[in-house]
Amino acid sequence: CSGGTFRIASIFGPMITAKFIELLGARLSFFCLCPSMFVSFLLYFFCYPDELDKERKRRKREEDEGHAIELSVVANEDPAHTATSHAQDDEEKEGNAVGERLIMEKRVAVMELLYDFRREYSSIGIFIFLLNCIREGRTLMIPLTGLSNGLTTFEIATCVSAGYGSGASMFPVSGYIMDNFGRRRNAMAAVVGMGCGFLLMSFVGGFAGLLLSSIVLGCSNGLSSGLQMTLGADTAPNDNRRSPYLGVYNMLGSIGKVLGPLGAGLLSFLFGAKLGALALSIVCILAALWIFKCVDETLVKPQKAKQDTDAETDGQNNKKEERI
Repeated sequence: CSGGTFRIASIFGPMITAKFIELLGARLSFFCLCPSMFVSFLLYFFCYPDELDKERKRRKREEDEGHAIELSVVANEDPAHTATSHAQDDEEKEGNAVGERLIMEKRVAVMELLYDFRREYSSIGIFIFLLNCIREGRTLMIPLTGLSNGLTTFEIATCVSAGYGSGASMFPVSGYIMDNFGRRRNAMAAVVGMGCGFLLMSFVGGFAGLLLSSIVLGCSNGLSSGLQMTLGADTAPNDNRRSPYLGVYNMLGSIGKVLGPLGAGLLSFLFGAKLGALALSIVCILAALWIFKCVDETLVKPQKAKQDTDAETDGQNNKKEERI
């Protein structure tokens, strides 16, 4: 629900803001948007249930009840039984300390994680880095290209909204392709489509050209929705290293989110927005080649998974028979 309302706001928000800017100017429009932020804060503060506060009160109530029961029991106990209970409490505390020490010993070092999963990070991780460079570069290049082409604020906002709207319409298609044709084909279609969008942006001018390139980029970006999380879940280990693995994996994507707009913006500042869009299309080509050469398919079909499980079970049964 929250994701859906966010997408709706992304479609209509830029056009509404652009109208404010055209009528009132950028500075005054900012102050006009502040009341809506304050209303959102009030709605969240008074209407959203505080589950954490409820859980805190429930635990405190249970602790108070348990403490009252302990006091009533201690009042009716003999001294020998009380000494025994204190000894049991000391043993329990010592056991908890040992357990905490074991948990600390099981923490995974980052360098060890990078070494153990160097194949995954050097293949899928680099692709995720390139994908996030392209995604975040897209959000920057649409306004920059519009400004360099002399478009009005509302025309640029219309292109941005069209990109978000076309991307939101491709979410179901993305899931269908990943589940039925594989993650590699979905990733290849997404980066090739975004490469075409950036090429269109760099060679076609005017409002119509930017609108068309924004729609192509939005549809292609929508095809990649959920791809990063899906690839991460497919390759993450099913042990205590799963969360640290996904943390490093997402860190690679975050680095791409920073460097993508930075590089595209620098090239646009030095040589113009068209060259910035062309550079991102080259990154798309590199990402497609990387998928083709280095990224393996992670989709496991249910039938294949069942066959693998049956084969593993048969192998275990054969070993047992040999031992007998």
